[in-house]
Amino acid sequence: MKTIVMTGGTRGIGYGMAKAFLARSCNVAISGRTPEAVAQALARLADPGPAERILGVPCDVRDFAQVQGLWERCRDHFGQIDIWINNAGTGGEHGKIWEASPESARQVVETNLLGTIFGSQVAVRGMLDQGGSDLYLMEGGRDSPDCCAGGCPATWDGHHGSGYRPIPGPPPGLGTREKGVQHHCRYC
Repeated sequence: MKTIVMTGGTRGIGYGMAKAFLARSCNVAISGRTPEAVAQALARLADPGPAERILGVPCDVRDFAQVQGLWERCRDHFGQIDIWINNAGTGGEHGKIWEASPESARQVVETNLLGTIFGSQVAVRGMLDQGGSDLYLMEGGRDSPDCCAGGCPATWDGHHGSGYRPIPGPPPGLGTREKGVQHHCRYC
């Protein structure tokens, strides 16, 4: 039975993936920024069951110590982590980018960039210690002329990514194969 850990698993695509992995008899750990969001998602996921295969851990991916704590709690609970999915992300305020607050911009950058970097650092170190696993990086966005992935940075609405344009291959410094650690990039 595989164990999957997912940042940003309390709603949206992350929650949907958690549900799908549970349906395939995997152990699943989800995280979200607030204990309330995690508790609500756990209650919904445990409804069809089984609760013993589900773990929820509040974790703000902008805080390296919390991300490290997420890995340790999941490893201690399940024994080994087979797949780590960096899915946490935020689009900030909806509307025109020049009208967004500086705090919203900071939150987008810290969550989407630092969160992915911290998650990758923690996961790869842990995977190397346990002899390998798979790391997935999720990049959100929309295929529309108004989305930066489509080319125009005029709106802030719905952006989950940070650079908004898929870059082929792994991020700089993250090789595709490092002593049994397999890296995957998924754009949605």
